[in-house]
Amino acid sequence: ADCGVILVDSVDELIDIGRVAASQPLPNGSAIAVIGNSNALAVLAVNAMEGTGLTVPGPPVTFARTESVADQVQAVTAALADPTVGAVLVLHATPVEDRGDDALRRELDRLLGSDTTKPVVAVLSAGSGLGDPRGVPVFEDVEDAVRALSAVAWLDRWRREDALKEMSHPGTDDSLAPVLPVVPGTVDGEAAVRMVVGTGLPWVTLDQDGAGSVGLRIRLLDDPLFGPVVLVGVDDPVADALEDHAHRLAPVSAAGARGMLESLGSLSVLVQGMDPAHTTRLAQAISDVSCLHIRRAGVTRADLRHVVPGEDGDLTVGDISVTVAASAMVADPAARRM
Repeated sequence: ADCGVILVDSVDELIDIGRVAASQPLPNGSAIAVIGNSNALAVLAVNAMEGTGLTVPGPPVTFARTESVADQVQAVTAALADPTVGAVLVLHATPVEDRGDDALRRELDRLLGSDTTKPVVAVLSAGSGLGDPRGVPVFEDVEDAVRALSAVAWLDRWRREDALKEMSHPGTDDSLAPVLPVVPGTVDGEAAVRMVVGTGLPWVTLDQDGAGSVGLRIRLLDDPLFGPVVLVGVDDPVADALEDHAHRLAPVSAAGARGMLESLGSLSVLVQGMDPAHTTRLAQAISDVSCLHIRRAGVTRADLRHVVPGEDGDLTVGDISVTVAASAMVADPAARRM
């Protein structure tokens, strides 16, 4: 999940999500407009969205089965134009003797061809099949359609968060240029503090007396395949034994860093009794360390242990080491995009 990978439980789910992701734009948010001619299917859809991160902006729009396909298509068009709607789920229950499904599918495919910027997914009860691979994805079960929408909505949120990285780290800012000559090797203690303070990390203060307390460990590593990676965990023997760590490609935004903190099972050990503002400060520290290789050319590794906030919110580290190489980190662009 940290790298934008969607995990599925079956091949069928893989195909369902792939059909939506390949043929539709990503949702513009998690609000899903539910439109159809069956109250029962609408209730199933709303219930299926619980716990998925999807929401329904207002009650579902339902029509009597005697209403024309044109009325439903008009409602879909209005939902696509609504800025509060991120995607549209169309539900259509058709009597066996009626071929309304085919007419509705053609109209939805026509809408898709009009350069819509939001995904449309349909549940057609009268034998859907795969339909046109370039058209609106059609499902037979409401739950399958909602599961696919939930997956692509999560992917949209991940991409939006990922895009914050470039906006959050002015790596080309000349004001962050190194103030000390770069000499290959590993330095620790006060020498490492002097090195990183000149790169936009003024909060790094060494407090070796507090090294025995429970704190956060932040590491920047040069992975041989993926390049710069930031690794975070509670600096505690039990957490280390359980491998309770979070890792992401570097750099990460402050929002992404907070997500890393929240994913730690042992986070409660660290933040017990802590001011919520201090948690935000720790997230910013993770973000700062994650771009250290950008702000200091040649840095290939940094390890900050026992990072803790004081009563005034200032952060201290119990130990720190920084490794500088003759050449900067180099990542495989294809591997980082996977």
